[in-house]
Amino acid sequence: GECGLLRAGKKVEGKTRIGMMGLVNHLSDYNAMKDVFFRLKKKYGDKIVFELFGLSKKDYDLVNKSDRVPSITKHNMAELWDWGNDLGFVWHEQRKKDRFEFYEFMFSLGWDIALAPLSNTRADKSKSFLKWMDYSMAGIAGVYKGISPYTDVVNGENGLLANSPDEWVDAVSALIDHPERRESIIKNSQRQIEHDFNIDKQYTLWEKMFNELLV
Repeated sequence: GECGLLRAGKKVEGKTRIGMMGLVNHLSDYNAMKDVFFRLKKKYGDKIVFELFGLSKKDYDLVNKSDRVPSITKHNMAELWDWGNDLGFVWHEQRKKDRFEFYEFMFSLGWDIALAPLSNTRADKSKSFLKWMDYSMAGIAGVYKGISPYTDVVNGENGLLANSPDEWVDAVSALIDHPERRESIIKNSQRQIEHDFNIDKQYTLWEKMFNELLV
């Protein structure tokens, strides 16, 4: 049957918590969002909190101390660290034990809004829309880069798309100003995932494909 509505964990009264998730391979994506974050902070002030799951002081130190890390990566890390701290970013170290601990921690963060910026490169266009599924099943409404893979699934009812800084600011503002829209997006995205991607319903398709390949 249809799953019950899953919701992100702890909330902070009077604050809208906005998060991003990813490791050092997303440094250029994060830095491309700098203007968006400063514009949102100017607009909403202390009513919003920015968080990043995947980079912490430990990661910052490791990147800077390593002789094997390219100089451009160190530069991007230093840039993000500087402006992120200026905005009061909360940094969460990524836990790398097993997927159960990973998802448990992500659920517990309790973000209200999650962002998935990408660069408009061939590599990024070749990625999956897993972050949409992760955010959605964690009970978080998301704004995603308006390129494939997200344009393949996100339609305005199950998440928002944005490309230019103006579009990012407008999309995030819409979710800050209208909590009921966040609720609708969470509900719609979870229903879609349950219907289209539930392994209990889809395994027969995989079984059929493997059987055809093995014949």
